[in-house]
Amino acid sequence: MSTANPVAPCDFVVFGGTGDLAVRKLLPALYLRDRDGQLPAQTRIIAASREGLDISGYRDSVHGELGRFVAHDAIDQQTLDRFIARLDYASIDFADPDDWHPLTTLLPADPGKVRVFYLACAPSLLACSARSPPIWPPTSWSTARRGWSWR
Repeated sequence: MSTANPVAPCDFVVFGGTGDLAVRKLLPALYLRDRDGQLPAQTRIIAASREGLDISGYRDSVHGELGRFVAHDAIDQQTLDRFIARLDYASIDFADPDDWHPLTTLLPADPGKVRVFYLACAPSLLACSARSPPIWPPTSWSTARRGWSWR
């Protein structure tokens, strides 16, 4: 068992959650943290991508891919079931401000909630977001009240 410091429950949002970086590196690493007891029960992992999957399709995909990128002896069914249950998914077009609704629905305003945003997507998609500041971060998240800044 690892001696890592405990972390607060959070929503871990992965932009590009079906891409190579997420599938090969990020999701296996998060699975191993879960296996080692380093993810609180309330922690959610929310993938956002353009794949057009539903939650069941995303979970099935991750289930299949973890076996490719996590050592066989590191996978146990109880941890795998718990990890897959943490996953949620939003299919969005990053360049379309009207298409962010699925993600904002999964992330209602909650001033006390820790949110981690991981950008595992192509630079061209980041440029789309930068050119459209009104869509990011969504105003419904009330970031100004928490004293956050977006840079």
